[in-house]
Amino acid sequence: MTASIIPILLALLAFVIGILNLVRPDLFLSFQTWSQKALWDSKYEPGLPAYRMVRVFGAFFVIIGLVFSSMIFTNGEPGLREQLFNYDQDLDKLPLVRVVVKLDSIWERAGGRPDLGLNEQRDFDFYLERPDLGLKQQDFKDAQGAVYTSDLPAALQPKMLYASDVSDEARNGGNSCDFGGFPHTCTLNLYTGEDAKPKTVLLKIVFADNTYAQQEVAIPYAGMLDTPAILEPKSAPKNGGRFGLKFRDVGADRYKISVSICHPYANNGINPCLNVNNFEYIFARQGGRLVEEGRDSYSPVITAADNIVEIWTGRSFNFSQDDTSAVYSIQAEAGGVTQDGVKTHRKSYAEATYDLR
Repeated sequence: MTASIIPILLALLAFVIGILNLVRPDLFLSFQTWSQKALWDSKYEPGLPAYRMVRVFGAFFVIIGLVFSSMIFTNGEPGLREQLFNYDQDLDKLPLVRVVVKLDSIWERAGGRPDLGLNEQRDFDFYLERPDLGLKQQDFKDAQGAVYTSDLPAALQPKMLYASDVSDEARNGGNSCDFGGFPHTCTLNLYTGEDAKPKTVLLKIVFADNTYAQQEVAIPYAGMLDTPAILEPKSAPKNGGRFGLKFRDVGADRYKISVSICHPYANNGINPCLNVNNFEYIFARQGGRLVEEGRDSYSPVITAADNIVEIWTGRSFNFSQDDTSAVYSIQAEAGGVTQDGVKTHRKSYAEATYDLR
């Protein structure tokens, strides 16, 4: 007996006990009378209040049965749909259904390993539609919070989701995508020759209603954001010195600047750059100017000219004798929309490490 069968048995047991006590309360009371006579040689004659109490007891068990039934026949855990879906089944035998893929947004960033030819990572978010059933994932969006795939009808609920080259026809082949929530997200690692241009992929979906769909999707190239290279400081900051920074303005909508003070790693699983003296600033472009978000007592002076941003603040560094390095990092972000209405998000990153020893 598997754990997935337990809710079904509990629901049946609760219904049997509840309905018997509602319809035939005399059965329970007869058993109670007999047991008291047999065990304690006492005589028990139930009255009208006893019959009422047994019926209340039966109603309670019926409610318990309904609770377990709701667990079985909804998308929650444990659910009947989960029990019926077999991950080991032959996917080639599943019926092929039509699916429409609606791109929602694209995220572009550097691949991080140009030495291996990995020049670009491109994420794309999308919704799925089942035109054969008139169902769209977009109709189930909840603007108030997170939306989970398990909340979707079985016909819209992926159980397997892959993105592969269009030449890969295996139904279970490709890179697995993130479909715990929706819109769903797939990541493309683009190497030399594939980067900096649109990429067509084959999406493969196995739905919870035991159907299969595949669709070629052209993922646009949103363009890469240049690196906001750190130009100054040229050397490590001094203890007690004030924070200043100069970097290249790449036309981003938003810059997040962080300073982390680090000590040697103690091999204890704790991030060596966790420090109470770390700080960060966020600047957003408003009306052509960079403006600080969330101003504090060390609000900086910002100047931007000739594609160079300079920042100077009254914040002083406070290093301890255990601190060995200071890491300056800048994350640049820029948004946009394609001609087809797909949102684009471009990110780039720069970092400089200064030795404090």
